[in-house]
Amino acid sequence: MADQLLVSYQAVSNWERGNSLPDIEKLPQLAAILDLSIDELLGKPAAAVQHYQAGTAQPEEIAELAPLIKPQELSALIQEEPFQETSLDLDLLPRLAPHLTSADLQHLLNGAENIPEDVMEELLPFLKKPQIEELLKGNHYSMAFWEEAAPFLPPAFWREKSKAGLKILTSAFLRLKSCCPFYLHRIWMSSC
Repeated sequence: MADQLLVSYQAVSNWERGNSLPDIEKLPQLAAILDLSIDELLGKPAAAVQHYQAGTAQPEEIAELAPLIKPQELSALIQEEPFQETSLDLDLLPRLAPHLTSADLQHLLNGAENIPEDVMEELLPFLKKPQIEELLKGNHYSMAFWEEAAPFLPPAFWREKSKAGLKILTSAFLRLKSCCPFYLHRIWMSSC
């Protein structure tokens, strides 16, 4: 089979063991050698492969085929029109992230607002700390999310968050103190 596909025996061995996948260009040839359809070979629709080969694949199809596409080709694909639309489905990004560079992932996230917590959690391992900081600025996520995000953020980020939180609390306390000092005195005394 290696000779027929013009690849090394080690490459075929890696495919068989699940350590790697054949290039997408080899799929029609591999399917013919094994007397299978591309659907049967991949367990994925052959239409996605055909659209990819014709250059008409949509983002959903590219995300499905991402493990089979060479990294350089995938990087070039995300620069093309279907991925430039502002309505890109953010749920595709966790499927693409393992196959993209952090710069390519950042490119797809540029301009994205209100990234859902579950999507953001899945993207954290694939982004660099400065990228994460930039994406999280001004977003209001749950405490559970911040616990998940903590290992991916530098201490400086937490210091800034703490300072901002302390400023808000101090400001609220001072406003409350000026409005009703007697009430605050009672709260203070009851907590001691």
